[in-house]
Amino acid sequence: MTVYWVTIALVGYLLWMARLVDPALNEHPMGRFSTKPLARLLILAAALVLMLVAALRWRVGTDFYQYILNYTKYKSAFLVDLRAFNEPGIRGVAWLVSKIHDDPVAFIATSSILTIGLMLWTITRYSIAIPMSYILFVFVGSWHGTFNGVRQFMAAAIILAGHRFIINRKPIHFLLIILLATSFHLSAVTMLPLYLLPNRRLRPAMFVLMAGIALALLLSSNAVLVLISDVKGDLVFNDYTATHINSLRIAAAVAPVGLYFTYAKRTELDHEWFYRNIIVVNAVVMVAAAWSAYLGRFTIYTLVFLPLALPRLIDFSDRKVTTLVRAMAVLLYGLFWYVDVSKSADLNHFQFIFDQPSGSLP
Repeated sequence: MTVYWVTIALVGYLLWMARLVDPALNEHPMGRFSTKPLARLLILAAALVLMLVAALRWRVGTDFYQYILNYTKYKSAFLVDLRAFNEPGIRGVAWLVSKIHDDPVAFIATSSILTIGLMLWTITRYSIAIPMSYILFVFVGSWHGTFNGVRQFMAAAIILAGHRFIINRKPIHFLLIILLATSFHLSAVTMLPLYLLPNRRLRPAMFVLMAGIALALLLSSNAVLVLISDVKGDLVFNDYTATHINSLRIAAAVAPVGLYFTYAKRTELDHEWFYRNIIVVNAVVMVAAAWSAYLGRFTIYTLVFLPLALPRLIDFSDRKVTTLVRAMAVLLYGLFWYVDVSKSADLNHFQFIFDQPSGSLP
C-alpha cells in the first residue's frame, strides 16, 4: 500500500499548493480553467502523477495479465474486427501502439493514460471544486478501477467526457458518444437511457418509479445474466456472477442520495440537476446489481460521475458548513477506498514495471 499512500500524499500536496495559488478552485466556475498559470501547472502535475503511476504498474489489477495475453490478438484482429464492429476501439489502440512500440506493457500504459487522462480532463473542466473532485476520483474507486476493467473504464471515460450532450439536449451527438464507447465495450450501449434523465428536480413519483426499477432488476438478476450470456455468448456462470456486492460498496452508493434533498446553492442558480440526478441513478444501478459482482460492473458507468456530482450536492450558502461536510465526505470515501483496496490481493501489493522479472512476458 506504500505506493498508494505516497501517490495520494503527493497529489494532495500538489492540489493544496494549487488551492493556495488560486483560492477560487473551491468555487470554480464550471467550464473554465483557472486563470492562474501556476495553478494550472500544479493541477496538471497532479493529473500526471495519477496517470503515470497507473501506466507504470506491473501485474496490478485483476485483468492485467489477461490484457497482456490479449495484446497480440487485439493488434492482429483490428481490421477484421473494425469491419465487424467487434469492439474495434481497444483493438485500434493495440494496433496503433504496435506501430510505435510493439510491447504489451506499452499497450497497458497507453490505455491507462488515455482513460485517466480523459476522465481528469473532464473533471477539471466541469468540476466546481477541483481539489475535492481529484481526491474523490481516487477514493470512490475510479482510479484503481481502471487497473481492473480496462475496456469498460475506457468506455466510461468516453461517456463521462460526452455527458454535456445530455444536459444540452443533443441526441445525435450523444448517440455518437455511445457508439464510440461501445467500440471499447459492448455494455456501454446500456447507457443510452441516460439521455432520458431529466435535467430538473426529480418528483416523488420518479423516486418511486426508480426504486421499483431497481427492485425489479434485483429480483431478475438471474434472467439478466442469462440475457447477457445469450448476447455475448461467452459468459461463464461461476462464483463471480453469483457473489453479492459488498454491503459497504452499496452503502457508499446509496448514502449520497440523502444529500439530494438538501439545498444546493449552485444547482439552484444554474438549474443543472443532471449532476444531482446521476447520484440517484448510481444508487439505483448499484442496488439493482447487488446480487451479482458481475452485474456490479455496470456501476462503472455511473460511478465515474461521483467526483463531479458530490461537490455539487455539497454546496451550501454557508461556506463553513460546505467545507465541513465536504471534508467529512472525503474522509468517509477515503475509509471506503482503504477497505476496498487493502482487501484486494490484486491491488494492495503495488509493483512498478521496473520490478518485473526478466522473461515474465509470454
